[in-house]
Amino acid sequence: MLPLTGCFPENYLSPSPAHGVPGSLFTWCAPLRAPSPLLLALPVPSPRTRDRYASYVWNASILLADKIAAKEIDVAGKRVLELGAGLGLPGLVAARMGAELVRPCALP
Repeated sequence: MLPLTGCFPENYLSPSPAHGVPGSLFTWCAPLRAPSPLLLALPVPSPRTRDRYASYVWNASILLADKIAAKEIDVAGKRVLELGAGLGLPGLVAARMGAELVRPCALP
């Protein structure tokens, strides 16, 4: 299990819509500490590509992941299509919360 120090949301009220630095690690912790923390490696994108958007954890994906983890959005036994969530945090949390199938959408 990952240590709980250094977990997001230490800068939850940051004015930036994106969190993390490409090439670094990002730790997300659920609001009630369940499911267990996720450690994400933020990729370094190639220059001049759309991949640069997938190299961050976005505010919207954190909020959605928090709602899934708190069971405000019930995904247990359901199929989940994840669209435009940057690094894919909501889909990873949905899988941990019992989604039957999680399909991330990655644009070329």
